Amino acid sequence: METKIDPAQKRVKLTVLVDGVSRTFEVRPGLGLEAISLRHKLPLEFDCRKADCGICSFICHKDGLSPKSPKEQEYLLALAAKPRERLGCQVRVFDDSEIELTTDW
Repeated sequence: METKIDPAQKRVKLTVLVDGVSRTFEVRPGLGLEAISLRHKLPLEFDCRKADCGICSFICHKDGLSPKSPKEQEYLLALAAKPRERLGCQVRVFDDSEIELTTDW
């Protein structure tokens, strides 16, 4: 399933909660969470980048993200993930979203 980008929509808001501190970024719709994380130095670790390791998992509180790919769904099921858990390596931000990252690594 492909998500369409509205050309009239210039920026979307991504709110990131880390250890009780919330930061909001305005980003281009369709940008991958990995690129956003690197640009803004977010504590989201990436390793395999292909939905095989789960190290980039996070919790989604407000979902304006790309739909789960079959590979992401399969991995999250095998991981026995929480219902709102996603994999950062598989996610693009298409609309206003709110996510929570943990720093327990």
